[in-house]
This record gives sequence, C-alpha cells and structure tokens, in this order.
Amino acid sequence: MIRHGIYDVKTVLDWAETDVPFSDGNFKEFDGLQVLSGILGYKVFKYKGTKCACCPTEGTYFALERTPGPGRTKYNNWHFNLYGKNKFGREVMLTKDHITPKSKDGTNDLENLQPMCQTCNSKKGSLHMKEFEARLDGRTHDWERDYAQHVIKRLDERYGIEMQMDEYHELLDRVKNNGEVVHNITSVKTYRRVHYKGKDVFVVYSSAHGQIYTVLDPAKEKAFMRHVPVWGKERAKEALSLYDEVQSTLVKQYKELPTHKETALYLKSCKYGNLLLAKWKGKHARVNVLTWTVVKSLMKVKASNKSKNRRK
Repeated sequence: MIRHGIYDVKTVLDWAETDVPFSDGNFKEFDGLQVLSGILGYKVFKYKGTKCACCPTEGTYFALERTPGPGRTKYNNWHFNLYGKNKFGREVMLTKDHITPKSKDGTNDLENLQPMCQTCNSKKGSLHMKEFEARLDGRTHDWERDYAQHVIKRLDERYGIEMQMDEYHELLDRVKNNGEVVHNITSVKTYRRVHYKGKDVFVVYSSAHGQIYTVLDPAKEKAFMRHVPVWGKERAKEALSLYDEVQSTLVKQYKELPTHKETALYLKSCKYGNLLLAKWKGKHARVNVLTWTVVKSLMKVKASNKSKNRRK
C-alpha cells in the first residue's frame, strides 16, 4: 500500500463525481495525480454519512492510496479510502456494505448500501443486516443473562444473598477489580474471594470472558483453603503482576506500530506476534487467553532459572 496524503472528508466528497453512474473508469486530476472519481463508495459516504452502521467508529479523513496489483512492480489506480479511529485509537478503514448481500440478490442501489467499518463488515459477511443485528443482540443478551441468572441462583442457595439482575454488573466489577485471587485454576480461570453484602463470597472468575462462572459453597471454600499452599497464593499474585506487565507492553507496542506495516505477516514477526494479531483483529477474548499463555511460559522460565541457581 502506497499513501500519497491525507485529506479532509468535505474536500474529497466535493471533488468526487457522486452524481454520475458508477464506473471504475472515471478519472479526475487531484493533487497532480489521475485519481478514480466515480467509485460507488464516495456516493455512499456523501448521502449516507461516514459513521459505521454497527459501531461508534466514524470516518474522519480520506487517504489517497494505491494498492499492489498483479506482478511485483504493478500497482492499481490511485483512489481514496475513508478512515477513522476505533475505540483503541487505531486506524480503521470505512467501506460500503450491502444491506441485502449481493449473494442474496442485493443491488448496488443507494437504498441497499450503508457505510460500515472494515472490522464489522468482515464479521457480517454474507448475512442480511437484520440477521447480523439479531445474531449480535441475541449472543450478547443470552450470554450475559445466563451467567447472571446462574450467579443469582447460587448466591441465594449458598450464601442466602438476594440479588437482582441489574446488580450483577456491580458484583462482576467488584470481583474483577477488587477480588482477592486465591488460586489460579487454569491460565484464564481463578478462584477469587470478594466481600459482598456483608459476607465473604467465593467465586470462579474467567478473565477470558470477563464473567463469573459460578459461586462456590462456603464449606467447599474452607476445605479448599486448607489445601492451597502458601506458594500457590504467592504464585497467583506473581502471575497477575506478569499479566499486567505483558498487557502494558502489548498496548505500548500496538500504539507504536507503523500504519503502513499493519499486516498479519508483519505482526506475527514482532514480539508477542500472536497477541498483536489477535488485538488487530479485535478478538479481545483471545487476547486474554494468549496473554495468560505468555504469563505461563514466563513463570516456567523463572522457575527454571531459580532451580538452576539453587544447583549452583
């Protein structure tokens, strides 16, 4: 990808030929270059706006670019791509999306087109917009509702604590931010203790999904605590410290990535390559899982070094 420059939205849309039939053969001069002027996306952005139909991402500037064509030295024609910033502050391209997909007899009429960021567009695929919205709403609603209902039931049965559905997020935030990590079950699951409504509650928390898996019986908590060695609690604290360290390194590295090198191949070649790639693709649950995998390997290296030092 070669980028010639960045221009504001109004300048480009005023220059573009949005009132002529769509064509890939229309060119006009812009900044001394022959640039495609009849692209359908220009028309969508002019009459339908520049905000993604699914998320808060909004296009704020155009970049004049050309992409590699067939062969090593050939490039496609100069054209404008619309970009905006996502919630992480990273550059995201805005595209035109077919409300009814072309694979389901959707047309290129303006009524069937809408602006959408590249991330949402790739998730939508060949679904109709209504199907995509229903899938997103259903997945988010059912997923959290099931966890919340389970936790509410177990709190009542095992601790005699009554909790309403709208109070679940308060408990979740308390477990996530203030819960004492008693032991790491796996790389993404931990036993945590939290003080809630006058009682110490013992839960299993998943950092990968950001949810409470279950609430444990107080009797089981006491039995478990008798068998958790001191080193287990210390290693849990050490693991959390390493997790924060890896996450901060990842965020810093992600912000410093050169825009023109944001490709899967380049990201994989960097330190924490799989983590960067997962973050780039917006797979936040996978980022958490991979972070814990890195933490696990770092802890193994530390344990191995300690063992070597003791032998010396």
